[in-house]
Amino acid sequence: MNIVHIVRGNYTPLALNGVYKVIDNISIALSKQMGGGKVVVCSVNTHVENDIFQSAFYEHIQFKEHPLRFFLDKKFKAFLLSCPKDTVFHFHSVFISWFLPAIRLLKKNGYKRVVLTPHGQYVDEAMNVSLKKRIFFRFFDRKVIKIVDAVQLIGATEQNSYITSNAKEFHFIPNGCKSQPAVEVKQTPCLTFGYMGRLDMGQKGLDILIQAFAFYRKQGGKAALRIAGDGPDKASLEKMCEILGLGESVCFVGKVIGDEKWNFFKTCNYFLHSSRWDVLPTGCLEAAASGTPLVVSEETNLGTYLNKFKSGFVYLSDGRPVQALADKLVEAERLFEQKDDYLEMCKNANRMICEELNWDNIADMDMKKLYNIKK
Repeated sequence: MNIVHIVRGNYTPLALNGVYKVIDNISIALSKQMGGGKVVVCSVNTHVENDIFQSAFYEHIQFKEHPLRFFLDKKFKAFLLSCPKDTVFHFHSVFISWFLPAIRLLKKNGYKRVVLTPHGQYVDEAMNVSLKKRIFFRFFDRKVIKIVDAVQLIGATEQNSYITSNAKEFHFIPNGCKSQPAVEVKQTPCLTFGYMGRLDMGQKGLDILIQAFAFYRKQGGKAALRIAGDGPDKASLEKMCEILGLGESVCFVGKVIGDEKWNFFKTCNYFLHSSRWDVLPTGCLEAAASGTPLVVSEETNLGTYLNKFKSGFVYLSDGRPVQALADKLVEAERLFEQKDDYLEMCKNANRMICEELNWDNIADMDMKKLYNIKK
C-alpha cells in the first residue's frame, strides 16, 4: 500500500512554510513504518521547477497546474490513475479549485481512501473575516469535505459546523515535532522571552504580545524580548515598540531558518505565542523540544498538553488578552527565579515532545485512524 500526499505550490520544506514542513516530517515518519509500501509527495505548481526538493526517505514528484484551475493537467491526471487501487491519497490545505475534480476522479475510479487536512483554515475566526472564503466554501470546499472519506483536525478550535455538518468522519490528530536531546541549562544574561514566526498582527497577534510585554515591563518586569521572523507587519510592530518606549528591551533579530532556530531557542528562557486563532503552531513544538517552556494563548490548542506535562503557561483571553498575557509573564518570571522549578519545567517541555508530540506517534495515529492501515 502506498500513501500519496498532494499539495499545491513549489514544495520546499526548507522554506518558512508550516504545511510543507508538516508533510515532510510526517512523510519521513510514515516511510519508516510502511514496510513494503512507499510514500510519495506530489506537488502541483504553476510551473515545473528544474531542480525540485528531494528526500532520502520518500519520492517527490511535481506536475504543472492547469492554466484553468478548475481542470487537471493531463500528466497529473495520468499519474493519479496509475496509482494502485489501495493507495491512500492525502490532500493538504483548502480553497484550491482543482481539489474537487481530482477527488471526484479518484472516487469515480474506485480508490477507497481519500483524506483531507485543512491545516486550520476553516476555523471560525479565519472564515468570519473573509467573504471570499465563505463563498468558495459554499460552492466548492463543502463538496470536497462531503466526498472525502475522512478529515484530519489538528486542534479543537477546528471542530465547527464547517466540518461537523459535512464530513463523513473526522479525527483529532495533532502535529508533531522531532525529538531533541536532553535539555541543556540555558546560559542567558537575563530572563529572556522569545517569539519566532510570521510577524503578523491579525492571526498571530503580535500586537497583543508587544502590548502585553510593555504592560509587564511597567509593572517592574525585568525580562528582554527577542522577536525572530519577518512578515507584513514588521515595520508597524517596530513602530509600536518605539511608541511604547520599549527601547533596547526588544530586539528584532530577522529571519531564523534551518539549524539557526535551535540556536535561537538557546537564547530564550520562555517561548511566547499570542495567536488569535491557530492549530498547534510548529514554532511552539520546536521550542518545547529544545527544552524551552511556553507561554501561549488558549487558541494555540496547546493548553491540554501544557497542563498535562506542566511545561508552560496558557492564558485565557476572555476579551482582555493583553492583561491576561502580561499576568502570565509575571508568573513566568516568578517561576524563573525558582531555579529548580524552572529547570523542571524545561525538562517537562522536552518530555512533552519525546513522549507524546513526536512524529513517530503522529504517524502511528495517521495510519490507524486516518488511513485505516493495519500494521
